[in-house]
Amino acid sequence: MTMVSVAFICDRHYVIATAVAITSLICNKKSDTRYKVFIITADLVEPDIDKFYAFKDNNIDIHIITATTEKYEGLQQHPHITITTYLKFDLPELIPEEEKVLYLDSDVIIQKDLTALFEININDYYAAAIKDLPLIDNSINIKNYFNAGVMLLNLKLMREKNISTLLLNTAKSKYKLTYQDQDCLNICFDERVRMLPLTYNYFYHLFSQQKKKYSIENINKHFGTNYL
Repeated sequence: MTMVSVAFICDRHYVIATAVAITSLICNKKSDTRYKVFIITADLVEPDIDKFYAFKDNNIDIHIITATTEKYEGLQQHPHITITTYLKFDLPELIPEEEKVLYLDSDVIIQKDLTALFEININDYYAAAIKDLPLIDNSINIKNYFNAGVMLLNLKLMREKNISTLLLNTAKSKYKLTYQDQDCLNICFDERVRMLPLTYNYFYHLFSQQKKKYSIENINKHFGTNYL
């Protein structure tokens, strides 16, 4: 039996999306994979929590962790992202028993077992992630700017280096941040991120809606791939 630890951050607006993501996780897992699912929240009510506990069975553990966003009040926010997203910064302390965790945004669909992704070696890295799209206005000048929607996080190393505090201080700094938490993660993790293939975080909506801009040639050029 292989144990894979997965974390979602969910507020009251993302209960359905998170439930759909967990459903896809379960439907596409191997029979010998066991998922330990951590749902980090600041405002879920009992009926919502009960919905998540309903997923629990012999191969799925559900852990609801209630956190607070108080220290993030007043920080810069993107119009389409709630302040709850900053709880990514606290994952090392919120899940102290885990050495690493696979963080997934609540709006993803998992299409295969995640064991291979979870077992990627990140001993010398803060994270493993996927390069973001070229449309990102990367004003912070990070060469391999990554997308924070899918991250394999080295919680052990993050705790040792006190990264949660560094991330909070970066968010409070004078950096001109466009994508709030994602920009902070890129600044603090710079050069300590293992870049993963695009297949682990495929931007289906943008690729399908903007086919001319994202031709296969442009995709291959940006991601260093050779897809046909």
